[in-house]
Amino acid sequence: MTISLKKFMGGGHTWVPDKMSIVAEGILDDMVTYGDLKDENVDYNIIAMQKGTLNNFTNYLNCKKENIRTEDFILKYKFEEKYKNSCTPVEHILLNRMKVRRKLDTYYFLDGPRRYFLENGSIDWNGKRLFLESIGEYVFEPYIEQINCSPHKYENEDVRIEEGDLLVDVGACEGNFSLYNIDKLGKAVLIECEDQWIDSLAKTFAPYGSKVEIYKNYISDCCNEYSNEITLDVLFRNQTIDFLKMDIEGMEIKALRGAVDLLKEKRIKKLAICCYHRHGDREKIMSILKSYGYLAWTSEYKMITQPWFDNTMYLEPEFRNGVVWGKINEEVVQ
Repeated sequence: MTISLKKFMGGGHTWVPDKMSIVAEGILDDMVTYGDLKDENVDYNIIAMQKGTLNNFTNYLNCKKENIRTEDFILKYKFEEKYKNSCTPVEHILLNRMKVRRKLDTYYFLDGPRRYFLENGSIDWNGKRLFLESIGEYVFEPYIEQINCSPHKYENEDVRIEEGDLLVDVGACEGNFSLYNIDKLGKAVLIECEDQWIDSLAKTFAPYGSKVEIYKNYISDCCNEYSNEITLDVLFRNQTIDFLKMDIEGMEIKALRGAVDLLKEKRIKKLAICCYHRHGDREKIMSILKSYGYLAWTSEYKMITQPWFDNTMYLEPEFRNGVVWGKINEEVVQ
């Protein structure tokens, strides 16, 4: 039988499993039987596993096999195998919650998740109108990702938006973080590279006039007009950023390398930099900030890696911190 690999959703990345994993005796038959699927409907990019793994799934989750997505089964099993003998108390809670949930989610909270509903291409966001390009399950996340126990929360007691701040929102997406804080802010600069969000952002922030600037750029470590790349050093020459939020799908380190002057001169006061997109980014981002005299830390909460984060998902599942927080180390400055 010839096996054709499918592409992951959400990033267009093709993941090629080990050939021996695919052709291991019995694996294909088990996949088809387990999922009650025809051969041509089996998602073959999820079967990089050793022979016999599937036999453990039903007992592990204590669920009927027809009610569980096969790839979720595989990943939950892999998480359990990796963390069962050495995990933090928070990771232990997440493993237990993962075990009884039907679908594998990015977020498992220590509190209950919140639910919100959408109408007519926009939602009510803290009493304001947030316009969206499309309506789907995705847009539940802006609400749940900023609750107190979320690993994706941008603010904490020491790193938070204050009255009159200049917020630079890199990877603004739908603009929920800027909109939530708009009344406090002196100015908001939203930077987004995806065409799908620009029109929606313009509609959302139209009521705030010159208080909001929107740029369609890739924030990078170089300036290139052809590729629409620009650095923070160039964009904010001779300016001070009160709060820098950055969520740009694994390009955060590259963007920080384009903010050398800002960091050296301590012209960024507070930072919230996403670190979950790639393996090892947490340590690298913290190292960069500390090298410029900043304090850097994360919360205890973790999120679950998903297929579009990076290409190591099925080979090495991970709990990851979501955000690195940073602020100027006053003792070093003095």
